[in-house]
Amino acid sequence: MSNVFSFPTDAVTVPEGTPVSEAAKLMRERSVGSVLVHKPDDPRRLPTGILTDRDIVVRAVAAGADVGKITVESIMSQPVICGRYGQDPMTLLERMRKHGVRRLAMLNYEGGLGGIASLDDLWTHLGEQFGAVIGIVGHEQLRERLGVSAGPDDEFRREPINP
Repeated sequence: MSNVFSFPTDAVTVPEGTPVSEAAKLMRERSVGSVLVHKPDDPRRLPTGILTDRDIVVRAVAAGADVGKITVESIMSQPVICGRYGQDPMTLLERMRKHGVRRLAMLNYEGGLGGIASLDDLWTHLGEQFGAVIGIVGHEQLRERLGVSAGPDDEFRREPINP
């Protein structure tokens, strides 16, 4: 299985001071369940918090707050739990489990924000990896049924497997 986890999209970010209503609209436009919050003047966009759709519902809407007047930092979750590029998926899953989160801000090789890894992203990646393994097993079983063995260059030759 591959130890490399690729990130399909960049993280959606907003600077501190952004009204919650604007962050919610951005989340809807980008079809994401969270935005990472950063200091306005930070070129590396290191996250100071994460605002999830659940934060908006539970901490703002259900509490009767005016989402047009409150800013993201007033209801965002902190601290942001991070992973690093190059970490294998199982390490990232263990980090999520340990901290009870479904998303990790991913730091790139330079130490800046590189993306976000969600639990769904990791399950999709691992599912693809397991699918590849299952494909190998299925292919092997087919070869056995057909009495075909693999050649030195992965070409098939028909000969008895057990003479």
